[in-house]
Amino acid sequence: MGGGSIANVSSVLARLGSEAGAVFAYCGTKGALPAMSKAAAMELAADNIRVNSLHPGVIDTPMMVFLLSDESSFVTGSEITVDGGFTAH
Repeated sequence: MGGGSIANVSSVLARLGSEAGAVFAYCGTKGALPAMSKAAAMELAADNIRVNSLHPGVIDTPMMVFLLSDESSFVTGSEITVDGGFTAH
């Protein structure tokens, strides 16, 4: 049986860092989430539990729950960046 989904919320700052104030601890902890999520995805796959990390940019919107729904049943071990193209530059 088992099953489920875990969505760890990281940040685009996990990839970019920042020089704005003392955010190095924030960047470091958010940067650890992708590796932790991938390891958890591999470890929990046998229990049919999906694990992904989400990397949002600065945006004022309600959080979506697609990754927690059955519609994302083939998405696991992924790093999903949603930042309007900010990190593409």
